[in-house]
Order: sequence, then C-alpha cells, then structure tokens
Amino acid sequence: MEFNLAPIVLFTPQKELLCNFLAELLDMDVIPAGDDILLSHELLKLRLVEKKMNKKLLQKSRIDFNLGSREELDQVLEKIEFLNYRNSTHCKSNLNNNNDTVIVVDPDGREWQFGLSAH
Repeated sequence: MEFNLAPIVLFTPQKELLCNFLAELLDMDVIPAGDDILLSHELLKLRLVEKKMNKKLLQKSRIDFNLGSREELDQVLEKIEFLNYRNSTHCKSNLNNNNDTVIVVDPDGREWQFGLSAH
C-alpha cells in the first residue's frame, strides 16, 4: 500500500493569528485555500480551518517534532525569542531540565514539542 499524508487539519478560532505564529516558528509557506489557509514545509502540510472551539479541547493537544541536532533545537529557541520580540507578547515556552526538549504553546493553547532524537 502506498499513500501520502494529507494536510493535518487544525481547527482554530483565529486562523490568521495561528497562521502567522506557525509560519514563523516552522518556516512554512502560506498558501490561500478558499476559506482555509494551507501551510506547507517539505513533507509537513497543515490546513487551518476557522471554527469556534472549546479552549479546553485545544489545550489537550500536542504535536511532537524530533530534531536531529542541538543546533536545530537552538534555532527553535531563537525563533521563539524572535516571536516574543516581534509580537511584543510572551510566547509560553518551557525548556526541560536536560535542555533537550522545548514545548511552545500556540495562540490557541496547543503544545508544540521539539526534542532531540535519541539515536
């Protein structure tokens, strides 16, 4: 069986705000898709669909990324710092005690975890 992963659908009450956040954090290209927004970067595609959502449901979701090097993790940390500076807000993030995983929270409350791969 052969298949390709279709865009992951993220429901959000603020698609433009989430789009700007994710495009900046993940270096994604923004592609208008009718009423939705498509974000694309290599194999990862996200479709943002505007919909009123229960904040508690959004806060229970987390998307994990495995990074190949310490330099890539440092780049993520720099992007988080830049997002905070650019938006004059504090983007909630947490670096674990081993300094090998960071969790950043998007404007909807979803967690995005970036960690070093255990080879």
